[in-house]
Amino acid sequence: MLTGTAGIASAGSLSINARRDFTDLAGEVSAGGDARISAVRDIHLQAVALTHSQNRPGFSESRTEQRVSSVQK
Repeated sequence: MLTGTAGIASAGSLSINARRDFTDLAGEVSAGGDARISAVRDIHLQAVALTHSQNRPGFSESRTEQRVSSVQK
């Protein structure tokens, strides 16, 4: 179990722009609206759990995928 990780959160849209590389090691990145990550060079995402939630009037969905992964641009 991984605990005590840092996170980046926004109640609205989230935009992260890195001048070189962006690396997130098991942290949480979440947005209430759209999320966008861009980098001039590499984007490294190493995740332990990926969670997706949608809430609309009369509809609620939440999905969590437990895995360890690495995504590179």
